[in-house]
Amino acid sequence: MWTKIAGIILRNRIILLALVVLVTVFMFSQARKAQMSYELAQMLPDDDTTFIEHTHFKKIFSEEANIFAIGIQDSNFFALSHFQNWQNLTQEIKNIEGVVDVVSISELIKLEKNKEKRSFDVKNIFPKHINTQEELDSLHRNLLSFPIYKGLIYNDTASIYAMTITIDKHKLNTSNRIKIVENIEQIAQNFSIKTGLKLHYSGLPYIRTAVTKKMQHEISMFILLAILVVVIMLFLLFKSYKAVLISLSIVAIAVIWTFATISILGFKVTILTGMLPPLLIVIGIPNSIFLINKYISDYQSHRGKIRAIQRVIQKTGSAIFLTNLTTAAGFGTFILTSSEILKEFGIVAAINILGIFVLSLLIIPIVYSFLPPPKANHTKHIDGKYVQIFIKKLIYLTENHRTVIYIATVILVLIGLYGTSRMETTGYLVDDIPVEDPIYKDLKFFENNFGGIMPFEIMINTHKKKGALKLRN
Repeated sequence: MWTKIAGIILRNRIILLALVVLVTVFMFSQARKAQMSYELAQMLPDDDTTFIEHTHFKKIFSEEANIFAIGIQDSNFFALSHFQNWQNLTQEIKNIEGVVDVVSISELIKLEKNKEKRSFDVKNIFPKHINTQEELDSLHRNLLSFPIYKGLIYNDTASIYAMTITIDKHKLNTSNRIKIVENIEQIAQNFSIKTGLKLHYSGLPYIRTAVTKKMQHEISMFILLAILVVVIMLFLLFKSYKAVLISLSIVAIAVIWTFATISILGFKVTILTGMLPPLLIVIGIPNSIFLINKYISDYQSHRGKIRAIQRVIQKTGSAIFLTNLTTAAGFGTFILTSSEILKEFGIVAAINILGIFVLSLLIIPIVYSFLPPPKANHTKHIDGKYVQIFIKKLIYLTENHRTVIYIATVILVLIGLYGTSRMETTGYLVDDIPVEDPIYKDLKFFENNFGGIMPFEIMINTHKKKGALKLRN
């Protein structure tokens, strides 16, 4: 079979190469349409009872994970100029498109009894314009008479004050959220520059936006680092710019195909699928190394270029096909899980691992068939002194010290099993963010001073109309 495949590839070199180019052009147009996921990753399956209850809750009451919080520690907060700056900050944030409401010290309300109407009037504790420090001090003393706000919007023992910003729910799970959050941050940073005071940020919209930005940055960083390692390794191995460029072309096309697959299947780039490009680089480069190495070593033995290329496809093609197939099958097992995010990862990974095999098997033999034969310095690594010593050592160990190898393997497996038993499952929202990261520190700032900022919602079914409004309840 592989002899026939080799014949088909070599007889139709130009057609197949043109086909790869055309498919890649189409895939590039689709890859540009790939979108980042702006929603929290759905780790639970659709039929999980907790997920069903959560969906039911959202259907009735909608989602309340739309609060952006800003905190400040200022011992002179109620100095007139400081308070006025805070009022201005509140008003500027209120004017941002996509911001529904802002609750801060300067916007707090009180209820006053109206004897004539036999009702309550809602009034602001602080007026929009405060002219003197004496007036502000009086209003501050009035604020302290409303204990309901203590621990929610201010912590007077530590001189810490918070502002909560409600973002439009319809824009929460779209790219508009990033623009809204960036606008809030820009205005807040201008406030910090003007006053010299540090602000703390938290809340799900902020954390999700910050994590999305980090993910975009880290995907690019991982791809670049993977390419850098690959370039160094390939050049040290083959001493050939051509080998490096051909291998990089294959993984670059594979990355384009990956994002295109995500787009075509209607998926979005998540924290998992975002890791596929660097993963495919690591999987694809061994394909290139095996094929190029086999071509060079075979050419060295008989000096026939086309014959060497044909034997590369025949002998190495089946080996890398089986390796890639088992790898694709391994990642494909995620398709059998109940989690949507894992299913998407498994589908995209399996398709593109086989895709990179096809690319390697077509591009390397075809391109090398047009290039001149390898030079003497390209084959040095095959007969290298240190390589030969290392291989001989491995052969010696496997032939003469099998018992030691078996014992060492068993010990390592036992250590691995012990390590696995020590693993713990956590459900922290920021569990993949280091403790020294500002996001984590600011989250702890709100937890320590206000008891936390993340939503916790309870739905009670009284089974009776207006059952919750009974005095006893």
